[in-house]
Amino acid sequence: MQRQNGEWVVEVPLQEGVHHYKFVVNGEQWLTDTKNADALPDGHGGSNSVLRLGELWQKQDLSKSESLRGDGQIMAAAIRHDVSSTFFFQSAGDGRVVLRVQCLANDVERVDLTMQGFDDIPMSRAHYGDPLETWEVTFPATDEGTPYTFVFQDSELRATDYQLYSMPKLDTTYPSPPSWARHAIWYQIMPDRFRNGEPSWDPTPVNTWKAPYEKAESFESKDGKSYWKYSVFNRRYGGDLVGLEDKLPYLKELGVNALYLTPVFQSISHHRYNATDYIHIDDVLGGGDYAAEVAGEDLLDPSTWVWTTADKRFLKFVRKAKAMGFRVILDGVWNHVGEKHPAFIDVQKKGESSKYADWFDVRSWKPFQYEGWAGFGELPVFKKSSNGFASASVKQHIFDVTQRWMDPDADGDPSDGIDGWRLDVPNEVPMPFWDDWCAHVKTINPDAYISGEIWHRADDWVGGGRFDAVMNYPFASAVVEWCGVEKPAMPTADLAKRLSELQLVYSAQNTAVMMNLLDSHDTDRLVSMMENPGRNYDQQNRVQDTNPNYYDGRPSPSSYQRARLAVLFQMTWLGAPMIWYGDEVGLWGADDPMCRRPMLWNDLGPYASKDYYIHEEHLEFYKEVIALRNSHPALQDGSLKILHSDDTHERLFAFLRSAETQEVVVALNASNSKESNWQPKGDGWRVVFSQEKDRCLLPPLTGCVWVRSR
Repeated sequence: MQRQNGEWVVEVPLQEGVHHYKFVVNGEQWLTDTKNADALPDGHGGSNSVLRLGELWQKQDLSKSESLRGDGQIMAAAIRHDVSSTFFFQSAGDGRVVLRVQCLANDVERVDLTMQGFDDIPMSRAHYGDPLETWEVTFPATDEGTPYTFVFQDSELRATDYQLYSMPKLDTTYPSPPSWARHAIWYQIMPDRFRNGEPSWDPTPVNTWKAPYEKAESFESKDGKSYWKYSVFNRRYGGDLVGLEDKLPYLKELGVNALYLTPVFQSISHHRYNATDYIHIDDVLGGGDYAAEVAGEDLLDPSTWVWTTADKRFLKFVRKAKAMGFRVILDGVWNHVGEKHPAFIDVQKKGESSKYADWFDVRSWKPFQYEGWAGFGELPVFKKSSNGFASASVKQHIFDVTQRWMDPDADGDPSDGIDGWRLDVPNEVPMPFWDDWCAHVKTINPDAYISGEIWHRADDWVGGGRFDAVMNYPFASAVVEWCGVEKPAMPTADLAKRLSELQLVYSAQNTAVMMNLLDSHDTDRLVSMMENPGRNYDQQNRVQDTNPNYYDGRPSPSSYQRARLAVLFQMTWLGAPMIWYGDEVGLWGADDPMCRRPMLWNDLGPYASKDYYIHEEHLEFYKEVIALRNSHPALQDGSLKILHSDDTHERLFAFLRSAETQEVVVALNASNSKESNWQPKGDGWRVVFSQEKDRCLLPPLTGCVWVRSR
């Protein structure tokens, strides 16, 4: 939120429905809205404020509706259809469209699409939710403006929607997501923590790679500040491009094929989300002398930009990685920079006379006060307008930087550049900028991949010329909750509802390339989530402030077992899996900074702490399930259908992946005490993966995968 006239304000686009919210003061104090009397329990002994948008949701007892299929009654007020939303109208590829309508759950027996010039088209129930269910139909695109509506039937009652709709134009001018991203297995790397390959480039001071991460080193206590308040956030381990390049064979053996690097541009921090500039790679990563090499540059004139030693080293790494079959994308942090950025330094020095005076959100020139991201003064934000950035030169600068890294030699052939971008906090930059920027990216390379850091459902962000995908945190939240908590257990039917609704939100092409992560640099580690169950995803997971009782030691064997179940889920579900570096070797940790421990390497052992070692069984499991995905087309390109999600006798979830020549069935048992004898129906199935090699039963916290040819 941002301070305006003595109040804190934020604008959030919301759809009709019931929304729960709180205010968080200084990252510590959680408050309900004192001006809103509508509240519901938050599941943790407190309450959430509730916002109900739309006439239908004003009825607080709607979820307890007594509607029944076959009772001859239909609640017309519950009908929802909005072709401006991708949920209700989206491309299905090959000139086909998907059309959807919602009605009250359990209220009708049949829905037909009736359209001028066509016979009535039966629709199928795609999702049963609370309080609405969704019906859909896929058919060849018709002429723009063709009138249509829906007919609902329940018992003898047949009622037509009172609204007449007009078929929108299917815009085929936007490029589809790159096909290679359907086959991607992402590996997210924070370079400072991955591998130190060239100690001569190390910053000063540099931390000891093998020392216990949770303890301060001798030089970290000299400033008198505590480890938890300062030192741990400012550590530098010296991970660099040589170390990353040296370990490409390791990543190849692991089976991943797409690398997402957190920021690599010149910066004063280990995480580099506070860029000193976007033009150059950090010399800590690639060598050279940044200050001396860029001394003659004009920030606003790309013709003056040079290729530094570190820049050239990075391009060498990209060439080698791509030659080995990897795709490489970078973190684009276009919302804010670091306080050492030359434009911000110039503004501080020259004030309103600076040629960058309109770049930053300056509240006052005398005294000099400005907006920092999330209140952090070291992260000055760019000033925004309704169309994006207030300064045209900021926009042009970002466009020039984008071009530089996607086509380094500017010859029109992007093969020597990066393959796309992951975008940091894109929701803080107005949408018109992203419309233009995404078009710019696809002009440079139509096969580029664009993914945004959006933590919630991102209907308006994906497709239609915008992002190809987002980091799929709603997927992560559902899977972690189902796999990680036995009592009170998340009902498997709820898991099915959450995931199937998420599957409907985006087009099939975009769903297939979603970044399906389980954790990241912004959350606690997956196995630590399993060790600390019963919390909402990414909540109460910071040892230093929000939860001193969070256990941040090496997790138990059962937590690793639950983590493996979640990973099997991730590797077989629809979308592109993403691994946070080190998860595969058993790294654990609470939220930032503990989730950023240095990578474990056998050749660096023994470590100072007996708890720091590679979990070989865990690593072999990752290799096996990654190979499973890579060797079965149905797990990469196949459609998805849920087969079993009933908790009546067991906590078992099963689904079918279908491709042209192959079908794969996956069954997952989240019970920690009951085994299951569930198996797919039909003939020709053979087991291709089982954690219990000698039998078909599914023991607790295991999964099984079957395949057959079509």
